[in-house]
Amino acid sequence: MGNTCGTGSAATASYAFNTGTAATVFQAGSTYRHGPVGTTGAVYSLTPFGSSYAATAPLVFSPAVSFLANSTYNMICKSAYEPYFVARGQNFGNLIWNNTGFPGSSTAQLALNMGRVDTLTITAMGTPTNATNAGRIIVYGDFINNSTTNSNLGIMIFAGSSLQKISGSNTTSPIATLQVNDKANVQLQKNINVTGAVNVLGKLDVGTNTITGSGTPSFNNFSPYNKTFNKPAGSNSPNSSCSVTAGNTTITIAGISTIPVGTNVASISHPTLFPAGTFVTAYSGSGKYVVSKAPTASADSASEPPLSITFNTGAGTFATANTAGMGGSLPSIATYNLNAGSNYIFNAATTAPFTGAATTLSIGSI
Repeated sequence: MGNTCGTGSAATASYAFNTGTAATVFQAGSTYRHGPVGTTGAVYSLTPFGSSYAATAPLVFSPAVSFLANSTYNMICKSAYEPYFVARGQNFGNLIWNNTGFPGSSTAQLALNMGRVDTLTITAMGTPTNATNAGRIIVYGDFINNSTTNSNLGIMIFAGSSLQKISGSNTTSPIATLQVNDKANVQLQKNINVTGAVNVLGKLDVGTNTITGSGTPSFNNFSPYNKTFNKPAGSNSPNSSCSVTAGNTTITIAGISTIPVGTNVASISHPTLFPAGTFVTAYSGSGKYVVSKAPTASADSASEPPLSITFNTGAGTFATANTAGMGGSLPSIATYNLNAGSNYIFNAATTAPFTGAATTLSIGSI
């Protein structure tokens, strides 16, 4: 608790705790700082998780290393070497990315499919050339980007339970999708660039800032959603039958493709099946949904009792202090979906609150 650990080595072998059976746990308040040591570049490609970015096999995060909430992982890499940031569902505490020399080659990877991160701080991004595969970042704290270079940040899901701030000097790094989950309260403290979609299930307050983006970005302020799916064993129709596997974050709701990403997940039939705070992070097709936390047991429609899963979320709320209303806050949005029951707060006098947004509205409150 409160201690700092640091590593950095030019050795070619993996670090010992990469394959050790005893877990290395960074607890709340602790800091792990990796590199640099010495003046040569080789150190920066090695990681405490036992693999270089140049490895031919997929990089695998060692299960012997874990970061608990409110710990800090400080990555410092230079001299054209990539830090270890190929995360596939792993959890981090606070994460500080300080990378001034991201390799400018086709081997560079920026795969950010993290299970969670508390506060994400980017001090220097570097210049990755193959960052289009930047995947999903689930943020429970603030997002601070002060990098002077840009990279595609992929899908950013804000899922905290208290105020989350988006700040920093970088206003141009593209975010593929900005997702504000149910109960999340996100406040913009700068302009940002979103190229795909802005999805609001919680509250998004842009203040006087703007969200711009190239391409055809959409804005979606969601209606409340509350549905339970189950189908008793022996039914002639497979639609709505549910199936989950212990430890697997992909669940199946047969025949259903319309559950919004970001909705909360729970089970009435099996109350302890999903850990608290589980929500939908993606839809992969054929009734398969990816959830943020794996179920604790296996169950399906043949279980006793038959498995039922409930998905729910409140209505989205959008707040602006732009005197030009939504059109001034979202000047590059191509498509607006202002759904029934969604809410709007105008913190500045405006004569055109919905200019450019829609001609017909079915909203909750203004």
